[in-house]
Amino acid sequence: MGGYASDIAFVRTDGGLRLAALVPTLKSAVLVETETSLTTQVPLPAPYSRMSLITDVVSSGTPTDVALLWSGVGAGGVAFWQLGKTSGTPYRSVEVVSLPSTVSSVQDLPKPRNELKVLSMGSNSFYVLDLASRTAAPLLTQSSATIVPSPDGGRMWAYSQGGTKLSAVSLPRLHPIQLVIDRPIAAAYEVARPEGGRALVTLHTQGSFGATVFDADAPDAGSRLFSGLLLEKP
Repeated sequence: MGGYASDIAFVRTDGGLRLAALVPTLKSAVLVETETSLTTQVPLPAPYSRMSLITDVVSSGTPTDVALLWSGVGAGGVAFWQLGKTSGTPYRSVEVVSLPSTVSSVQDLPKPRNELKVLSMGSNSFYVLDLASRTAAPLLTQSSATIVPSPDGGRMWAYSQGGTKLSAVSLPRLHPIQLVIDRPIAAAYEVARPEGGRALVTLHTQGSFGATVFDADAPDAGSRLFSGLLLEKP
């Protein structure tokens, strides 16, 4: 490899199946032929250390893969690496989406919003990356936040763990709705209701154990607090 491989994946290229390895110290990727172990070094515009295959979302049915590249150190933004154009033109095969800082983590969203990914730039800075348009929109929070995507892809929830700040963010418009909650949030989960629809359940562990429940489809319509819940081992 010529250096430490930070991430690897089997990929389909225009030359056949390869093992792709990212080598940040070389600011390159290395493609390994699976039959002969011969290697090809592909220079990259930044020292990317992580990758995720996104072919099913952006190029379904094509014979070659597309990978999303990012790094928490030394590489601002993300890059789309088209494996079908690696031979002879490595730079043209990489399209960079520039962002103000490095990306510490990438969070997937479920169908039908799987073309979106949440990029964490730190404790209170997020971007929502659209894989189809290859654009990123900021999702700013006032304090350190935890992002919880809804299982049906309709929204995201942003809350301050141990605080009382909670917002519902509609998808794909990214329109936030600030919600009123008077107890510190320990965790939040969106669940299906037996009678239909969905609910957000926020748990409170300070003082007596409790939970506040919102209608996920109309979160600004009010909430219901269940306090003094008793926990019992089965």
